[in-house]
Amino acid sequence: MLITSGVLTIGSYTGYYPQEYPDPMTGKPIGFDMDLINAISQRMRLKPYMVKDKFQLLVNDLQAKRFDVVISAVSITPELQKQVDFIPYFRGGKSLLVPYGNPLHIHAMSDLCGHSVAVKKNSFEQEELQRISSLCTLNQEKALYVTVFSRYKDIVPMMQQKHVDAVYADVPALDYIIKLHPLLFALGMPVIGATAEGIVVPKGDGTLFSALQRALQAVQRDGTYRALIAHWGLYQGDITAPANDTSGS
Repeated sequence: MLITSGVLTIGSYTGYYPQEYPDPMTGKPIGFDMDLINAISQRMRLKPYMVKDKFQLLVNDLQAKRFDVVISAVSITPELQKQVDFIPYFRGGKSLLVPYGNPLHIHAMSDLCGHSVAVKKNSFEQEELQRISSLCTLNQEKALYVTVFSRYKDIVPMMQQKHVDAVYADVPALDYIIKLHPLLFALGMPVIGATAEGIVVPKGDGTLFSALQRALQAVQRDGTYRALIAHWGLYQGDITAPANDTSGS
């Protein structure tokens, strides 16, 4: 049963660019996830109502019936599957952003020694780069220089001004930057660490699960899903397409 009749109440962190983030002009949540859940709501003949929440509280607040579903780039893991049900809708992962044409021939994580690489502050990727930097030194290779950024919009000037040679980050953000600047940037390597992301549904709510699943399948069949993928440039995340390389480096 829905919290409010005729309304799909949706929980989201709305701070994960470009899947769900505030519009710089209006503050309204926008992004691929927002467009997709709006299309799903329309197929279900429900009015979408967004509730912002902290990412780490989303599952608990869903279980507490603060909202009906969650869409917020939540990775499907065995641990979470014990608590909630998932409807897969997207594929996440990580990659390297490099200048178009990849003039420095950075094709894998093992190519980063001797280069300056940007990474989001306080992220898992920052820890990973610091580990690789230590390995560069241990193997007596040229050092890896790690530069951090706080906002994804800082990536473009950092790369254009050649402050860094590459950016290591979640592939949806990199895909969207390439969408906006197709002649400036490209992915340097295949996606690694690919994980399925899912719409989160309360455990055991078969009626809601089936309704959401049918609505998602409808937007996939009629071309809406692919149109949204293209609009945001998130081709690596298209769960209806064959997966790229998911192995680590």
